[in-house]
Amino acid sequence: MNSMKCFACDAESQITNGLFKCNECDLTLSLADSIWESDDSETIFFDEEDHNDLFKVEDSSFWFRNRNKVILKVLKKFCPSGNLWDIGGGNGYVTKFLQEAGYPAILIEPSSQAIQNAKRRKVKNIIKGSLYSINVKPESIKNCALFDVLEHFDKPEIMIQKISLLLPPSGKLYITVPAHNLLWSQIDEYSYHYNRFNRKTLNKLLNAHGFKEIYSSYFFSFLFIPMLILRVLPYKIFSRKKRKDLFDREVKKHNKFAETIIKRICRVERKVLEFTRLPLGTSLIAVYEKVDTQ
Repeated sequence: MNSMKCFACDAESQITNGLFKCNECDLTLSLADSIWESDDSETIFFDEEDHNDLFKVEDSSFWFRNRNKVILKVLKKFCPSGNLWDIGGGNGYVTKFLQEAGYPAILIEPSSQAIQNAKRRKVKNIIKGSLYSINVKPESIKNCALFDVLEHFDKPEIMIQKISLLLPPSGKLYITVPAHNLLWSQIDEYSYHYNRFNRKTLNKLLNAHGFKEIYSSYFFSFLFIPMLILRVLPYKIFSRKKRKDLFDREVKKHNKFAETIIKRICRVERKVLEFTRLPLGTSLIAVYEKVDTQ
């Protein structure tokens, strides 16, 4: 009989015949092929092959690399106390990055293919399942993250309500989302998006479920005009491209000179974020805290 610390409340509990049940918060997981699983499967937004397509480009994409670095800067400033559940974390790209940076991040993902990709990436602490399927007492999870997840819900308030139930007062929720409906394009449709957000709409959603904003800023500000020209206008004016052709164009590697320029611009933007919040960008990052209503 072995024991381990609970992924939710950190209490030490026993593992019996591949089954873990926390004595404090009732988190219940079964071990299968070195992966912890919750009881039920839930809706998966991406096709399994989409996860493979992303897995092929995440490590080499300036967009994914820079988003990770922006997330890290924000976490350093608003540090989570205890474990951070990366909900809907896909192939584990962010989870792995945060684990290597010293954060106790836990990947929560329902897709079997994404889980296999995360294992190949050597992500630790993986739970296969969704937040809805995981059995745990209210107010047991210390911190949650939704990194480009919320836009995939046609009713995002359901996810926020669930997280509000599971976080204790002062528990933190870290969010990144695509910004501004003005930038809606074919990429959003092919990425299974329902929404793009701005500060006002995101705050309205979170405030309605017991959260207060403690930080928010746009980022990828330098992509705003190029995205309008290269994505939005063609979407509104010209015929639509096939999904694969569009994906291939989006992930096409830049030449070394362009890569160097983009890296420098990203570095400057991250430096600016240390001192101020950006008023415009193609993505939005925010940190919320659950309000104690008692």
